[in-house]
Amino acid sequence: HEALTVETLEGFKLKGWVFRAAPQTGLVVVLHGKDINRQHYLEQALSLRAKGFTVVAYDQRAHGESEGTAITYGVNEVGDLQRVLD
Repeated sequence: HEALTVETLEGFKLKGWVFRAAPQTGLVVVLHGKDINRQHYLEQALSLRAKGFTVVAYDQRAHGESEGTAITYGVNEVGDLQRVLD
């Protein structure tokens, strides 16, 4: 996998991984829940890549290796996801 770093509008750095599949049949973005992180979905990411999907898994703000001091239950996380997709 490749390392991924995306900056939020507020300047927080979100850390993640990209698992590229070749040939690629689609894209899956793994979004974890509160108080866990991307590590919890490593096995699923590898399984999806084996099926031809490129997988992006990142730690949401204030989780895992990503920066941030608080979660906003979707208020800012939607914009974070848009920046990851861009």
